[in-house]
Amino acid sequence: MLSWLDPDPTQALVDAASIVVAVILALWLIPNRVRRVRRFGGQRNAVVVTAVGAVCLSASLLPSLVSQNASLMLLVIGLGITFQPATVVRLSGGPSPAWSALRAGAELKRSATGWPDRNAARRDPEVIDMVATLESARTPATEAYIDVLLESIFMEPERPEAAASMTRLAEAEGVLRRSLGGRPSFERLDGTVR
Repeated sequence: MLSWLDPDPTQALVDAASIVVAVILALWLIPNRVRRVRRFGGQRNAVVVTAVGAVCLSASLLPSLVSQNASLMLLVIGLGITFQPATVVRLSGGPSPAWSALRAGAELKRSATGWPDRNAARRDPEVIDMVATLESARTPATEAYIDVLLESIFMEPERPEAAASMTRLAEAEGVLRRSLGGRPSFERLDGTVR
């Protein structure tokens, strides 16, 4: 049953310990790296690729099961996949619509702080491009956020319904943020956009 273990008891103990370490590493690494790739907007493909990278990294610690060359190859592949979430997301289909909508919305909100006239801003070519980027992320899951963002961003702040609109925007944004599982990667700890 355990014929792959070394007949030498000491080496068999080392092999068993390396298996335990690899399993513990995988159990810690997979959820940790999956959360990270989700913060970068990773969709299901990126999550699977990241989990495979973590398994490769863990398997590279098992010299009794894989050759030295295979172990080195698994280590390089595992490190490359596991610790490059932005690249994994880009190569596995791009960010999720929720992440894209939040990113475009953050850029639009940041730009809105410098608008003296909200109506004139609608005609600004840069604002038109930002709105087009935001609209490109429209899906059933992002529709409520995009609608309320566009409504509130172009509304004069002194209007009576502005406060209610901002509350609805915060709720819709919260739904998208929860779908990412944390603070989006493009946002600094203080809430500003990179």
